[in-house]
Amino acid sequence: MNIPDDQRNRRILVIDDNRAIHNCFREILRGSDSGSSAPDGGKALSGEATSDQRRMGFAMESAYQGEEGVELVRVALEKGQPYAMAFVDMRMPPGIDGVETIARLWELDADLQVVICTAHLEYSWQDLVKLGSSDRLLILKKPFDLVEVRQMAEALTAKWQLMRRGRHHLEDLEARVTERTQNLSQANQELRDQIAERKQAEAALRESELRFRQLAENISEVFWVSSPTGEELFYVSPAYEQIWGWPRQTIYEDPKQWFKNILKEDRPPVAKALSELSEGTNYDLEYRIRHHNGSIRWIRDRRFAIRGEDRQVVRTCGVAEDITQRKNLEAEMAKARDAALEGARMKSEFLANMSHEIRTPMNGVIGMTGLLLDTDLDLKQRDFAETIRSSAASLLSILNDILDFSKIEAGKLEFENLEFDLDGVLDGALSVLVPEAGAKGLELRSEIDPKVCTGLCGDPGRLRQVLTNLLNNAVKFTEQGEVVLRVFPLDETPSAAASISKTALRFEIKDTGIGLSKDARGRIFEAFNQADQSTTRRYGGTGLGLTISRQLVKMMHGEIGVESEPGKGSTFWFTAQFEKHASGKATPAQQKHQCLANVLERTPLKRTKAKKNASNETPRQAIHHTRILVAEDNEVNKRVMLLVLENLGYTADTVANGKEALAALRHHPYDIILMDCQMPEMDGYETSRIIRREFDRPPRIIAMTAHALRGDREKCLAAGMDDYLSKPIIEKELETALQRWAPIRHSEAPVDLQRLRDICGDAPDTMRIIADLYLEQGAELFPAMEMAIRNNDAKDLRSIAHRLRGASLSCGSNSIVPFLNELEELGNSGNLATASAAYEKASLEFAQIRSFLENHLQNSKHSPEEETFAGAY
Repeated sequence: MNIPDDQRNRRILVIDDNRAIHNCFREILRGSDSGSSAPDGGKALSGEATSDQRRMGFAMESAYQGEEGVELVRVALEKGQPYAMAFVDMRMPPGIDGVETIARLWELDADLQVVICTAHLEYSWQDLVKLGSSDRLLILKKPFDLVEVRQMAEALTAKWQLMRRGRHHLEDLEARVTERTQNLSQANQELRDQIAERKQAEAALRESELRFRQLAENISEVFWVSSPTGEELFYVSPAYEQIWGWPRQTIYEDPKQWFKNILKEDRPPVAKALSELSEGTNYDLEYRIRHHNGSIRWIRDRRFAIRGEDRQVVRTCGVAEDITQRKNLEAEMAKARDAALEGARMKSEFLANMSHEIRTPMNGVIGMTGLLLDTDLDLKQRDFAETIRSSAASLLSILNDILDFSKIEAGKLEFENLEFDLDGVLDGALSVLVPEAGAKGLELRSEIDPKVCTGLCGDPGRLRQVLTNLLNNAVKFTEQGEVVLRVFPLDETPSAAASISKTALRFEIKDTGIGLSKDARGRIFEAFNQADQSTTRRYGGTGLGLTISRQLVKMMHGEIGVESEPGKGSTFWFTAQFEKHASGKATPAQQKHQCLANVLERTPLKRTKAKKNASNETPRQAIHHTRILVAEDNEVNKRVMLLVLENLGYTADTVANGKEALAALRHHPYDIILMDCQMPEMDGYETSRIIRREFDRPPRIIAMTAHALRGDREKCLAAGMDDYLSKPIIEKELETALQRWAPIRHSEAPVDLQRLRDICGDAPDTMRIIADLYLEQGAELFPAMEMAIRNNDAKDLRSIAHRLRGASLSCGSNSIVPFLNELEELGNSGNLATASAAYEKASLEFAQIRSFLENHLQNSKHSPEEETFAGAY
């Protein structure tokens, strides 16, 4: 049989301890025309297969010991590239001989064709009997004939291929016979099952037909069966007479009667669905009909096709029900919903407008009052200014209560989940009431049980809001005595994770004030309710504080209540659940009583306005050189912003609307724009979108808005703004925002070139290679770092920042290390709230490092002194 060369296995293994023999085989198998005897070993070629070998088609590999040959066969089998035949020498000291080698080869591959090569006569046939009787074994005596070797190679490789094919063919036949036998057995069983099922189906059909008729005759919906085209009606249930108002006999006589009663404007979709139904497409439609008595009724009609054994549609079935009552209710509900949505829209718009209209002038009142208090005032003037500021703060508190109540009522109040220290929250809530308590001569203190865990996870702002509401009421309604805040632990419940547990705390605010009656205790937690509702009441307020506190406590999975008697003071209490911080610990026993009375005795620090050229502090370079543009249309607020910025050590330019902001930005580069959102001609949102779209390196945009409802912050960020400040602008919050986004400018080169020279041996080429590798690594790690921040993957962020930090230190890129340290620490803490800002600063710093290194490498011929200052900023 002729076998195409591309289907033959012509891989041959030669196992012989004489390297000259291998060269001889290579010479023979490559097609030499020398005599019939084997070529001289000294003249044999060495090395890999030549082009002549490839032309012969044999692939030969060599082994010099029996063990080595066995290993090559094993590896070839694992790779799926077996050898077709092997030439094996009989004696290969010091390893195993040819007989043992062949036995082990056949243990691995029983199909391997073997030719024994021997020049010794001491091996008798009895020695070879150990290998058994096999047609896979031939003997070739040395010196061997070239033609004989070639014939053996051709014949045995072809034999190996034919043997493999025969075996595969036999296995295929056996598999096909087995499969055919299984298929016949399965077909016989299926036939028996089908006969049994058909008998059961016939019995079930008779029973189901009886049940169907009983059901169809008694349901309130119309059920019918017709031909695929609807020209012939086989069955219609009695409900047709009630819903359509016509006798059933009339529709049997005229199967199109039901369609003729559909209102003309509703017929087209029904007609289209009927035509598709005959092709097997189901439908579910709603349409109107005219009842026999003239009334209009809504019908829901669901129809489906029934197919025969040939998959052709043989019947169509349908169920129709009267949904007139449901449609009427839906219409009424739609009107009510539209009215409610309009009311909610108007309410939301009213609250937004109210927030804007109140906060805009309050920004000027609070800002100017704060600036006024920074000037030299006499006692009477300072008292007036403090009164103005206190009144404005009260008005802002009322506005915040109204907005919070609106969010709670709409179910849109959100909670944060942050790590915080309980001591800090308690101190913050108590400290704001120290002046008022001191003015009344009250003792204000806190008592924390030593078992309380102070490291918690939750929303510290909302907890502080509840505490401030309750403490403020206690101080307001207490004229003498004390107000005490106590904190106790409740039973702790371990969570699913072994390293995290939850803790429940009970907070009590006890006062020695006027107390509450039973009636007042029952309604003070309701909205707009106060203990004293008379027009002559002594204490003011909106009546929303306790209502908001109750909702906030509920969102913290707790409860709130009060114990009180008139004239004997009150104890307001609430519980809340928190997760323990990983580093949380109990409060030390010596801190159980934290008395704030001493704070009252301290001399308050007087705030004075910083005078130019007279400051005792060295101004921070990154702040004072920040280029700021204020976009604000309100002249008072514009002046307030300039004065506050000046007080913080900044200078700024101002514009009145978005168009002027764009014009200013096209003429001068700015680092930060303080953008009012509501301005004439072009508002802050549209201006921000244009800036992001048209400027390659846009400035940071911080929104200043008098709107404070849910979604306002998201709206600002969606427009391309970077941060958000709510009016009235608080000086500390503004300073924090400016510090967060102000660019950092260096007065020195960002890379220590001497460090690079130390590790590169002052070799410019090596320095260039190291710098390129560092920049390539940074270009890969920064996108990965950004992805880790976006996915909130603290572990990945920590790893990447640590890796880049080490590379930066090694290459002398010291200027970026502080930002990478910050990112690594944020990754360790697991809190990535400020990671984006740190990443932006690190990214900008890396861009400066890249510019510096590229500039240095392009000017590497300069002297070391010139190089040091070439990239200075």
